[in-house]
Amino acid sequence: MAQLDAARAAHPEFAGQTAVVVSWYKNAVAPFTTTDVRGRLVTGIGLKGQPEIDKIAGGSFYTVLSPERIDLIDVDRISVIADRADQSALKNVELFANLPAVKNGKVSYLLDSEGPAIGAAISQGTLLSLPYAIDELVKSVGQG
Repeated sequence: MAQLDAARAAHPEFAGQTAVVVSWYKNAVAPFTTTDVRGRLVTGIGLKGQPEIDKIAGGSFYTVLSPERIDLIDVDRISVIADRADQSALKNVELFANLPAVKNGKVSYLLDSEGPAIGAAISQGTLLSLPYAIDELVKSVGQG
């Protein structure tokens, strides 16, 4: 897709950095795999995914991490797709708050169903939502 190619070309600083997209699901961190649309967009803009999550997910598009496995999202950049209440809950998880990406301001918080629903646009991955999703993902990652 030309828009992903353009994003990679415009942001060479993304190359070599690891990233993961997560949600807050049933009081746990739920990262998406690199084969899910969310993970594919992250790698599409030039970041590297976290293949260990794919292994643990066992063919599913996401997995739920127990607190002792939060190390799997110890990456350079994290994108959180969640609404305000879930974002607040996640920010209060000490193991999450102590991740280097969190401490270094390399986390993008993207609203899901509350406006602007950037997270929903990324998650839906439709012809109509993808151009907006790519632009907003690049902006949010580039700000961190």
